[in-house]
Amino acid sequence: MKSLSLYITAVFVFLSLSGCKKDKLAFQDEDMKAGTFMELALCVNGMEPDTRMTETEETAIGELTVLVFEKDAQRQYVFAYIPETVGWTDGMLRLRMRNEEAEIRVAILANLDLKQTDGEVYQDDVKVVGIGEDIRTAFDDIIFGCDEQVLKDGWKNNTIPMWWLMEDSISMEPGNELFYGSIWLLRAISKVNLLNIAEEFELCEAYVFNCMKQGKAVPFLQNVFTYYLDGKDGPVADRPSLPASVEKHGLVRIDAAASITADGQQIADAIYIPEAAAPTKTDKDGNMYPCHPDATCLVIGGKYDGSDRITYYRIDITEGNTASTMTSMDYSDIVRNTRYDITITEVRSEGAGRPEEALGNRTDIGGIIEAWQKGPDAGMVVE
Repeated sequence: MKSLSLYITAVFVFLSLSGCKKDKLAFQDEDMKAGTFMELALCVNGMEPDTRMTETEETAIGELTVLVFEKDAQRQYVFAYIPETVGWTDGMLRLRMRNEEAEIRVAILANLDLKQTDGEVYQDDVKVVGIGEDIRTAFDDIIFGCDEQVLKDGWKNNTIPMWWLMEDSISMEPGNELFYGSIWLLRAISKVNLLNIAEEFELCEAYVFNCMKQGKAVPFLQNVFTYYLDGKDGPVADRPSLPASVEKHGLVRIDAAASITADGQQIADAIYIPEAAAPTKTDKDGNMYPCHPDATCLVIGGKYDGSDRITYYRIDITEGNTASTMTSMDYSDIVRNTRYDITITEVRSEGAGRPEEALGNRTDIGGIIEAWQKGPDAGMVVE
């Protein structure tokens, strides 16, 4: 039996209002002041990068698509138009809205390479949002890819997909100039950090297994709630929202493992994965899975007790308190914009000879997951 002890902490990344206070844009061109306008301060709640992917890269916005939904005669919000962007400076976005009376909700999608044709939204030449689509289903066809190279390099060369939706509607009047304030974009992926503090173990390699090849850019609205802090609001996902395709990668080695040093036994800000649903704990006959074949998990490689030989261990992301065996573990959903910190505290034997063999080995793992409570009065830490 391969044995190591872990602390696994799931950190739900909520709002950080400090550092995102923006002033209104100052426009000198009088023509730009004519009409109906809205200004928003774009913020991205942090996942505390410190080594590989910088904070700027984790919050980078390469391109934006803004959608306006108007209330129709049936009192439903339907896609109406794409406003003109007339200013985007230092996180401040200024939009020219239709010069009309309307009750609206605004959505923003970032880093998805969406195109606009005849006022509608296309992705890879396929229409994904058409005029008149209901806000509850308008985003269902927008996905993003996560190929093997993206996994290997930890999204280093890719901007992270993000989304925001105005929860409560606002009324626009002709000639209005509305400063909406700060909004918080929600990333579509999660992050896993690894730290080894076991004296008898040297961390050398890391792999991801069963990672989704695609993700939904926008979560199902029923899987998101709004967290309020100091009068500001932002979306928080509490369940995964999965695309129709559930195709997964096999074992993918993380390139950042090559930079692990003897005195820096960690892989931080390098493992970014789409959401995944926790698999069932039992098979069709009611038998417990010792190592679920469908679970998204990690495999780590390292040297035990001074050996020159690298052996391998499976690590599952689980819920609940310390578990003595794999069969007593509750597999966890992997939820967008959440950071999972895994600390290896003890290794008591050599692992499997190859990464593939570790996938089917029962590893005696002790772990703790501290899922932050949702809400300002539930003892939640706000970054």
